[in-house]
Amino acid sequence: MVGAIDMLAGHDPEAMSRSPGLRHRHYAPRARVLLVAPGEAAALGGPTVAVMSQQPRPPGFVGEWKVMPSAMEGYAQALFAALRELDAPEVETIVVETVPEVGLGRAIADRLRRASER
Repeated sequence: MVGAIDMLAGHDPEAMSRSPGLRHRHYAPRARVLLVAPGEAAALGGPTVAVMSQQPRPPGFVGEWKVMPSAMEGYAQALFAALRELDAPEVETIVVETVPEVGLGRAIADRLRRASER
C-alpha cells in the first residue's frame, strides 16, 4: 500500500495526476500572459492586448481592461474567471500587474507565474 508520504515523494504518479495542487502547470490562457509591475500595464495597450489590474482603466487606453478586487480574497476568487474572460480570440497578450507576495498574495503570484509559463 502506498502512503501519503510516498505519493508526495512521487511514488504514485497516478495519484499525483489526480491532485491539481501537485501538478506543475495550472490553467493557462491561449493568449500569452505577461507579468508586469503595478502601474506598468497602461503603457502596453493595443488592439490585441488585455490588462488585468487593480487600478482603474486609464483614459485613452486602447484594449480590454479588467479591474481586479483590491482585497486578496476577492482577487483569488475572481482570478481564473478574469483570465478566461480576457482570453478572447482577438487578444494576443494578457498583461497582468502583479500583486504583493504577502499572505494570500503569494499563492496568487504563484498561479499567475504558472499561467504565464509557455
